[in-house]
Amino acid sequence: MRWWRREVSWRAVGGYLILAFAFHAVPLATPASQAATDLAYVHIPWKETLAEPVTPKNPTLSDVPLQMLPFRSLVRARLLAGEAPLWAHELGTGQPLLGNAQSAPFAPLHLLALPRAPLPALTLAVAWQMLVALLLMHALLLRLGAGGAGAAFGSIAFALSSYLVAWAYHPLGAVAAWLPGVLLGVALLRHGERGGFAGLVACATAATLAGHPESLANTALASAAVTAALLVGREPGRLRFLARLAAAAVLTFAFSAPALLPFVATLSESERWEAVRRNPRIVQPALPSPATLLPVVQPLVHGSPREGTWTGRLPRSNFNELCTVWAGLAALAFAAAGAVALRGRVLAILLAGGAALGAALHLTPFYDLMEAIPLLEHGAHGRLRLLWVLAVAVAAGLGIEAERVQAAYEDPAHWLIEEGKLPV
Repeated sequence: MRWWRREVSWRAVGGYLILAFAFHAVPLATPASQAATDLAYVHIPWKETLAEPVTPKNPTLSDVPLQMLPFRSLVRARLLAGEAPLWAHELGTGQPLLGNAQSAPFAPLHLLALPRAPLPALTLAVAWQMLVALLLMHALLLRLGAGGAGAAFGSIAFALSSYLVAWAYHPLGAVAAWLPGVLLGVALLRHGERGGFAGLVACATAATLAGHPESLANTALASAAVTAALLVGREPGRLRFLARLAAAAVLTFAFSAPALLPFVATLSESERWEAVRRNPRIVQPALPSPATLLPVVQPLVHGSPREGTWTGRLPRSNFNELCTVWAGLAALAFAAAGAVALRGRVLAILLAGGAALGAALHLTPFYDLMEAIPLLEHGAHGRLRLLWVLAVAVAAGLGIEAERVQAAYEDPAHWLIEEGKLPV
């Protein structure tokens, strides 16, 4: 990170390192686990090992112990044995490992954790995931003109948002962590800055290998919007920018092909493909209502599975889908204030995020526009909440220093002296 963006200080790196590992300190330093492993004891053969039945503390987290953990265990066993992670014959029905994107056999953060046992390795990768999100968001905000305080605030709002925390142990969270780096790479490439091409390819490849193609498609959508915005104006070099962007996309595909091509080959044979083919609405958010909008300001407004207050009575409701629209009330307030006070790109960023939120909440015309985009019409548009959370965090990071920016307009000489850019 320091090689790529020197403006990210060692102090920021150290602070984020402490924050990421403090957040996961209990499962990293003790035998306890953040994964809901107690869910296994509801099923045979594990429940037969207990004298009394167990009640899971959070029954909504079944994907992690029943999908992610087994997949990672099998991938680890294959790789450590020097075998290609091609097939999960241990499952009664058999299932491809390499063609199943969620097994993410080549996800870089999981590869780094291979020496650990599967369960602690999963948590270690998730801690690194939070660190990656913090660092990349900090670098993006600095490049957009935020100061140290604004960059830190926006980074924490993004990395500790309900989206990245609720989906932390899922491939959705793994892809989301690399999103700020992809957008930063696109911006650097447009202005011909050092490391733009290499950084974009590295972050995009990591996101592609993280195991959730649908989130990758949303990342591509955000990148396309940023690219369009960067092409507006009179700055020269548009064709060179587009050519280098295309080259970065080709190189990313080449690096990711061992994981992408098997996924494409098996996609039409998957259960998800068949379910969506029969009923395209099955993965889409329910029609808009005040109930689906309230989590923007209070993610637990409909209850919490951990506390046993979640009812799941809303149409097509899923706790993770509903609650992952929150970046914090303070972040939302600073983002709104920055949009009003500064307007310009802060307002544009928040409005773009609002469009993504509209699509995620099934609001017309935003939802209809998503339905019209080829290859994305059958995606779960509710996951576009990620782009709203990102927009709020970026706008907040820029808006929190609105007073400093306003002072620069009113007294440029005084501001330059304070910033150390003009001798006293």
